[in-house]
Parts: sequence; C-alpha cells; structure tokens
Amino acid sequence: MLFWSRILRFVDWFIPAEAKLERSERGLAQNFVFTHLAGPALSQSISVFLYLSDPNPGFACWTVIVCICLFWTLPFVYKYTGDLQLSALMSVELLAFTSLFGAYFYGGVSSPFLPWMLVSLLLGFFYFSERPILVVGLFTFNIAGFVAAYLAYGFPDLLSHEQLSMVGWISILSATIYMSWMAIYYANMISMRSDLE
Repeated sequence: MLFWSRILRFVDWFIPAEAKLERSERGLAQNFVFTHLAGPALSQSISVFLYLSDPNPGFACWTVIVCICLFWTLPFVYKYTGDLQLSALMSVELLAFTSLFGAYFYGGVSSPFLPWMLVSLLLGFFYFSERPILVVGLFTFNIAGFVAAYLAYGFPDLLSHEQLSMVGWISILSATIYMSWMAIYYANMISMRSDLE
C-alpha cells in the first residue's frame, strides 16, 4: 500500500493543479500519466528485440525506438500545457504513426506493429468519446497514408517473418496488458458512475 501511494504521489506531480479539482478528471489524468510512464517501459522489450533482430539497424529501426521513447515525454506535455485533450491527441497520433511506420518497414499487413493501430483507435474513442468524427477521420487519414506509401513504394523487406516472430509475440503480449489495464480502468469508472447515480 505504501508503494502504491508513492507511485500515486509521483503520478500526481505531473497533474496540473486545476485537474485535481474534479474527481473524475483527476482519475482520467492519473490514468493518462501512469499509462504513459509504464507503457513505454513495457514496450522497451519490443525495441530491444527489434534492434537485435535487425542485422543492420538503421533509420526505420531507430525511428520506431525513438517513437516508443517519446511516449515518456507526454506526461510532461500534460504537466506544462495543462491540456489533457492535446496530450491525448498527441498520444493517439504518435501511437498510430509508430504502429503504421513499424508495420510499413517490418512485415507490412502481417506486421507485429499493426495491432497497435487498433489500440490507437480504441484510445481515440476513450479520450474523445464525444468527438467520434475526429477519431474516425484521423484513423482514415492514417490508414490512407499507409496505403499510399505501399502503392507508391511497396513494403521494404528488412526482416523475414521468422525474424519478426519474437517481436510479434512480445507486441501482442504488451498490447494485451495495456488494453487490459484500460478496460479495468474503464470498468471502474462505469462502476463509480453507477454508485454516484
């Protein structure tokens, strides 16, 4: 319990003072900060296995690794802008870009990075449930860019499917853990609303 309270104190450091006033907003802010601190740590195994699998780690490999690390900056964006919607939008778009960029260079439509595109869509609806047209529009724009890159250049053949298999298992495990956390959080929020009613 002491360990968890220390984690919450650390998470609360990132939350602007005005977000601490509303209980529901504070819970959402805590969840945002926690998932953006723990999520990239969970995904570092993907970075390591991708780096070790790629015989010549170059631009594509390092771009994916840097993008995964950039998620750690989003709690700071939230702290200094005080805008959870902006921070969440940046998160959703960064996840979509990382997923599609990784999929383009590593495996195409059977890439281990592609499931994260669905995670980004779900997170879009989670953070922007009152703006579904924005979420669907961004999703469509991202997929259109991916398809356009494929039609123009095809998929590069940097790694074989066998080399990507370990990265695929780790990616699926990470996505499952992440989405399970979000589902538990959402179920708790629904339960709290029912109790209030």
